[in-house]
Amino acid sequence: MRVTMTMRPGARMRTAAAASVPQSMRAARLRRYLGRYSRWKMAEHGPVRAIAEGGIDSTMVEAWLSMVECDALKEKIVRERGRASSAATLDLSRGEEECAKVMREAAFGGTGFFYLKGHGIPRETLDGVMRSHSWFFEQEAELKNTFRPTTKFHEPLGYKDAQVENILVEKESQTKPDFREHLRVARKRYQYDFHKETGVDTSVLDAHNISEMDGDHLHWVGQEDAGGRPRPRDDDDGALDDFKRRVEAYYSEAFKLSRKVHRITALSLGLDADAFDRYFQRPLDILMLNHYPAIKRDAAKGEVGMGAHCDFAFTTLLLTDGTEGLQVCKDKNRPVEEREWEWITPEEGTFVINFGDALERLTNGNYKSVLHRVANVSGRERKSVAFFCEPSADARIKPLAMSDGDDRGAGEGEGEEVETYARYLKRRFSGISEDLQ
Repeated sequence: MRVTMTMRPGARMRTAAAASVPQSMRAARLRRYLGRYSRWKMAEHGPVRAIAEGGIDSTMVEAWLSMVECDALKEKIVRERGRASSAATLDLSRGEEECAKVMREAAFGGTGFFYLKGHGIPRETLDGVMRSHSWFFEQEAELKNTFRPTTKFHEPLGYKDAQVENILVEKESQTKPDFREHLRVARKRYQYDFHKETGVDTSVLDAHNISEMDGDHLHWVGQEDAGGRPRPRDDDDGALDDFKRRVEAYYSEAFKLSRKVHRITALSLGLDADAFDRYFQRPLDILMLNHYPAIKRDAAKGEVGMGAHCDFAFTTLLLTDGTEGLQVCKDKNRPVEEREWEWITPEEGTFVINFGDALERLTNGNYKSVLHRVANVSGRERKSVAFFCEPSADARIKPLAMSDGDDRGAGEGEGEEVETYARYLKRRFSGISEDLQ
């Protein structure tokens, strides 16, 4: 049963008035309120937000909290009261220049995370990829395991279950494995370009017609042979084909949207809108479906859905099912125990965008990659779809010269050693050995 609290316009209780009510009467009033509904029902539904955000003043909320014995409910209320995000909103319907202005102002004073709306991706496509997400992770392990990488040559694509992810998460802030399962897919050229650039023998691919790998079709690890040909399988209802079709449709739309974000990012830095195009001639973009099971974890004890990390990519486009869990830390250089985490609240039909390490390198630190994690304490499963905008394998990631007159120019300073993006990725993926086989 959903409980709502209705008040007359302008009838908000004031602190002074509430304070004039004897403590015993306030306590009795609150106990009667609590007595109507179970604490767990209140934790799941509207009254928590009504109490946290308004309708009852802060004095009464504090009194109410002091009597709540249910720690999970208390935690939720406290989170609701302090969850407001400082992330700026980019509305593509307002034009590139306006979005660039918002991005520039927010990048230097905000979280480095943005909401993106007015994107133009059809609702049918968004719903379709979420249906595919649900379908895949509801399948038995037998089917999901057919998407596992069978050799190091397949890394980092394919299906993986709950484990410590093969990215450089902070070991001092995460003591338990990531509690999630995920599936990564990319274009068919991904592995060829990646491994050729990093010096791996690609003769198994060279033996096939490389032109077959061009285009927008995705490589489904485990479902295809080394040359990208579908493996024989039994599929009498077409569900697997429908799953792939919807994911590929979303990938195509996310790719086009990511290029709009690239243009806005360039303009926000005082560059030509196409300044980043040369880094994305044959991009290593990856789409990742994340599933966080419905189980409570304690982020304070290092038990999280996904540990604290920065994305390797240029930028990341994130679509969620509306379940909260994403947290961001504005200052990643702080000691672990001093960090303050801010909740990024999902908004229906809106993307969340964040900067990655590749963009930080290209701008020589002017735009920072953002430390973030997933703490799924909602008590529900959480679903998300992340599109990582990755430069071409042979793109050299070195600082760009910023616009004239900008004393924060990316060309200043020595920066880091120049390396291609594929070699940079290979170094960063701790799960990939130096001599891939």
